[in-house]
Formats: sequence, structure tokens, C-alpha cells
Amino acid sequence: MESAPVVILVFNTGLNTLNSAATFEARCMDCGAMQTMGATIQNMLLAVTDQGLGSLWMCDIFFA
Repeated sequence: MESAPVVILVFNTGLNTLNSAATFEARCMDCGAMQTMGATIQNMLLAVTDQGLGSLWMCDIFFA
């Protein structure tokens, strides 16, 4: 990451999943939001690869 010319970070700060008091509806919305983010990131990686560039998906930077 230190030598990469570009780093794109994707965050969703609206998730309630870690909140044990979240309603069933909120948890369902969180699942949809996570799937949407995953699809978006995948499309970005496919577009980058199509341009002949390298890419890497890191799920949790706290373990990096």
C-alpha cells in the first residue's frame, strides 16, 4: 500500500449489525448494504483489470 500510486478505501459507517439492539429490519438492510458494497468493489476491480492495471481487495485492514 505504501508504494501504490492510488489507494481507494470503501467504508460504510451506517451498519447496525454489531449493535445487538438492532431490529430485524435494520439487520436486513445491513445485509443488503454489505452486498451492494461488495458488488461495487468487485465491479471496480474488474474495470481496473480490464485496463491492464493491478488491484487487490483487502477485507479487513486491521489484520494487515
